[in-house]
Amino acid sequence: MLFPLRDVIPPRTAPVATWALIGFTIVAQLALFPRAHLVLLAANMIALRIFGENVEDQMGHGRFLGFCVVCGATAALALTWAGPFPRLEMPGTSGAVAGVMGAYFVMFFHSRVLVRLPLVIVEVPAIVFLALWALVQVLGSRPAALYGPASGLLAGAALIRWFRRPERARWEWREG
Repeated sequence: MLFPLRDVIPPRTAPVATWALIGFTIVAQLALFPRAHLVLLAANMIALRIFGENVEDQMGHGRFLGFCVVCGATAALALTWAGPFPRLEMPGTSGAVAGVMGAYFVMFFHSRVLVRLPLVIVEVPAIVFLALWALVQVLGSRPAALYGPASGLLAGAALIRWFRRPERARWEWREG
């Protein structure tokens, strides 16, 4: 069993918006859709925790929240365009998380993720985690519902240039 722990890039700021989004999403998901696929929810929240803190670090707290809303809305619109689907989850959740992952891979393409295997902890390329997360999305969703994560990922990769604070991209800022 492969369980992700964290990425190898420590954030400079506290990821308060990331943790707030995780808490809000879990409470809202369980309150509104108690029959939701909890493995899908867990995979999304783990991905948000791992990748959200560095994306938030590069954007700032307010921009990060706005970015997540835009990526989630993009995903919800894509799902609406794709046609009717069963309402077992909040439609923008996977899209918002996918947007964060898209932004992360544009900014930190060569990063690595620490994962726990049964007896050891190893580093794997972050792209491997993206592939595993995508597999969970495919296995946990109906085909039409995949428009959400796909559109969120593309939106995140495309929108990062407008949400990222340029001064936070320099290593001098990161080293503090």
